[in-house]
Amino acid sequence: MSIHPPIYPPTSILPTVLPTAQLIDTSWFLTDPSNGANLYNQRRYEDAKFLDITKMGHPSGTVHSLPSLPTYSSFLSLNSLTPQTPIILYQQEKGMAMYYAYYWLKYKAMHEGYVGCKLTPIQEGEDGYNIVTAPFSPPPCTNVGPIQNVREGWGKFVNLEFMKKVVGGEEKATILDVRGEGRFKGVEKEKREGVRSGHMRGSKNLPFPKVLQDNWCALKDDPELTNLLSNVVDLNGDGRIIVSCGSGVTACIVAVALEKVGVDKDRVAVYEG
Repeated sequence: MSIHPPIYPPTSILPTVLPTAQLIDTSWFLTDPSNGANLYNQRRYEDAKFLDITKMGHPSGTVHSLPSLPTYSSFLSLNSLTPQTPIILYQQEKGMAMYYAYYWLKYKAMHEGYVGCKLTPIQEGEDGYNIVTAPFSPPPCTNVGPIQNVREGWGKFVNLEFMKKVVGGEEKATILDVRGEGRFKGVEKEKREGVRSGHMRGSKNLPFPKVLQDNWCALKDDPELTNLLSNVVDLNGDGRIIVSCGSGVTACIVAVALEKVGVDKDRVAVYEG
């Protein structure tokens, strides 16, 4: 497999990682969640697995919030993977779940192998990547291997109770809301049933598409990201930054952008709600 196009995060061991890495399709679309699976069934990289976040349930029952560790463990077992398997994530068209999967695998599930993001969408004839278009036949679920022993990371995700403390002044943190301006201001209806529009008191707004390049795969270059992010949060301080959206998915995109420009990872958390 070629090391081009680029992978994030870059690593000096990439040439040795890539030959053994598992490609994982993370295609998912907020307006049509099932379309990611449909695209994967139509075309995909050869030997790629599919991470279907519409089926990765959360204990709270919240739609497409960060999934549970047993779900991750089952995904590994179903696909004959281990917590040490090097993984490269990609997405088709303008999907939104690649950085979500990266952040969750790296910091929630504490995946021990390399986790990277391929920075261009699936492309026919791309050097080093073979595309197949035959319908996908999933393996029978009866072939599930032993449940993998996975461990949970701490401190990178916060829940509703902690957010109430931040809004109430008991805990100190900057809340960075990455939904669109209309949803943030409460003039546009939320996309999920039963969720109110508007924002938490004291939060700042930076719509997540602003940190992405036009293909929605690669983050913008560091100077542009630094300029965007520094307008809403202190990049050089030591205060905690909590990134929020409507579900936890697009919040992970901006959390990775903060990581990319060098913000201490211990300062950044994602709200799982």
